[in-house]
Amino acid sequence: YLQYAFRQQDDASVQQSIEVLEALGHTRPDEPSVYVYLGILNSYLKAFKAAIDAFEKAESLVGDSPQKDEILDASFYFWFAAACEREGQFDKAEKLFTKCLELDPKHAEAYNYLAYMWAEKGIKLNEAFKYVSKALQLNPKSGAFLDTLGWIYYMNEQYKESLEQINHAAEIIPDDPTISDHLGD
Repeated sequence: YLQYAFRQQDDASVQQSIEVLEALGHTRPDEPSVYVYLGILNSYLKAFKAAIDAFEKAESLVGDSPQKDEILDASFYFWFAAACEREGQFDKAEKLFTKCLELDPKHAEAYNYLAYMWAEKGIKLNEAFKYVSKALQLNPKSGAFLDTLGWIYYMNEQYKESLEQINHAAEIIPDDPTISDHLGD
């Protein structure tokens, strides 16, 4: 059922999957994996507050159980951090992305997400540059990562370098609205 739920593209099917998982959570309130999946599915629907609540519940249920490393893995902390960032909880997101990277130092998306988050706020730009560089070492052909690098250059007023990177990102992902917006800037 979970595999089916994660293959669904339309919001109504994802919502139905959430309702089934919530019912399962009532019958098995001590099962942390139910709440992990609720967090991810709520993130799909951009219901980030509900996602955060579910991730927090999963984390509290796991405690020091033998399942801890299996459930609270890098992917868990990535999804949790992303939900926090989208909900405006930047400090918490930063800590969770850091936890993700501690568990998986090759999690390119986490390096990029954190670098972009900092770049958007115009903070820690040197650290953001290091993080996106690590992401690009792991995946040098990622349009999203190249866009982040370009945006860091932009925030540092290095416009020539910025344009070069964002143009390259636009070649890889031609219809991305964020990249198009960055090109416009």
